[in-house]
Amino acid sequence: MNKQINNFLYSTEKSLVEDFCEILEFYENPWGSIQFMTEFNYQRGKTDIVAINKEKEIIAFEVKLEKWRVALHQAYKNTSFAHFSYVVLPDAVAHRAKCYPYEFLKRSVGLCTFDGRKIKIIFSAMPQKPIQPWLRYIAESKVMERYNNGAKSRSIFNR
Repeated sequence: MNKQINNFLYSTEKSLVEDFCEILEFYENPWGSIQFMTEFNYQRGKTDIVAINKEKEIIAFEVKLEKWRVALHQAYKNTSFAHFSYVVLPDAVAHRAKCYPYEFLKRSVGLCTFDGRKIKIIFSAMPQKPIQPWLRYIAESKVMERYNNGAKSRSIFNR
């Protein structure tokens, strides 16, 4: 697992996503036991991580190394199909983003930090009723398909 040491950032977004997913799968995290996949492609974009919790709610995660405003815009688009949408940033970058709580609040998007070992929610995402239920169904189906076919979440990475 890569680690963020002091204020050094991950060198690639992919490595940040991989480590974040490792925590989601194997360690305690704020959402409990979830099933997930990476790179959910849909007409308006590509979501870094899509997860389903035990209540069958969709949680979308946009992961960025530095461009938190871009991630916020993408996370807002994800509310079209997700019940909860989060921006995930390294600690140093999240420190800047958390100075703008209204930007997250008005979009009902949450903010998380990740230091390579622990996920911390800075702003909780507000629950949403997906306005495109058909897309929510596709996202759920894609995640469930991975698990129903016996795939482990680690196998979704192209290594």
